[in-house]
Amino acid sequence: MRGVHHSDFLTRVARFQQREAEQGRPIRALITSRIAVSDRARYPEGLVALRLEPFRPEQIRRWLALWNEANADCFAARGLRPLTWEAVQHHQALAAQPLLLTMLALYDATDNALRRDSDPPWTRPGCTRNCSSRQRTHEPHHAYRPTRFPTSPRLRTSARHGIYGANLVLVILLLKGRVTTGQLFPSWNDYASAWHRHVLLWRSAFDEEQWTDFALSLSARRTWTEQGKELEITLRAGALEPPDPVDMNWLYRYPRGNDGPGWSRTYWDELRHKLDMSGGTNDGVVRHAMDPVFTWLGPAVTTFLTSPGGPATSLAHDLLELLLGAADLPPGEQEALRARVLRGLESLPPEVRERVRQLLQHE
Repeated sequence: MRGVHHSDFLTRVARFQQREAEQGRPIRALITSRIAVSDRARYPEGLVALRLEPFRPEQIRRWLALWNEANADCFAARGLRPLTWEAVQHHQALAAQPLLLTMLALYDATDNALRRDSDPPWTRPGCTRNCSSRQRTHEPHHAYRPTRFPTSPRLRTSARHGIYGANLVLVILLLKGRVTTGQLFPSWNDYASAWHRHVLLWRSAFDEEQWTDFALSLSARRTWTEQGKELEITLRAGALEPPDPVDMNWLYRYPRGNDGPGWSRTYWDELRHKLDMSGGTNDGVVRHAMDPVFTWLGPAVTTFLTSPGGPATSLAHDLLELLLGAADLPPGEQEALRARVLRGLESLPPEVRERVRQLLQHE
């Protein structure tokens, strides 16, 4: 099921088996999958699921023997030594996972770096940049049996950087559980922007199914530090839940709990245009749903209101919250939302201001 994110995939396979059996051609299907994908699948009745356990030390040694045998000529031509158990045993938590073991082997295949570096880059801040640069000439193999590792002509250098960077973030999270963008990109002044720009690179290197798998495996929490806005990244556990609300103070670099005046921006129409220009399905779905808001309430999208000691929100956000969810708001919140919307009306053009007033009358 690599690259497949359809939750009914197994059910469709079961139906295919049933049709074949009814025509006198019974078949058995063996499907492999990563846990991150299989957790989202629907299982038909009667399916047998097996989980492959991590490699034991003897299995790691056997893998290394096959790797060294398959790449002996390449090692000799480049003056490299074979990869040994002694070199990987200090990273056994990674080596127990076949794909991560392959990444360790590829890292060592550059210049025997694994045995040479007592402090490998995935244990250091800024590892995404360092390790992806070191490994840029190799494409990871997804098969468990080691094979030769020539550069693939199918991937651009930028795509290789993207794939390795994304994989290295996952390696760090497997080791540490959580990491901040400041730890990942310590040389940047704006950690959150560094994360955003790298995510765009990773996104461009993946196809849609790979991007979905990667994005759904992570969770992000927005925080503040002395240097400004920060992100804490963790591996997602359990069912997919709505992310925390976005505080506009965080997004626009105001302090937490900002109680100053609200602010506005005039580029609301550019937001819709950029959604349209991306050409992607996800952006297209969001643009489609938001088109009436942009058309009739456009300036309200980028008119922002503060709440002393609390988050800042857009006027469009608060208005939709009132119109769609007022009945489920905690006591007093509906009145506070309404007061905030009315306070922000003076920032809107007259025709939009009147439209909002009419909507509030029908609330």
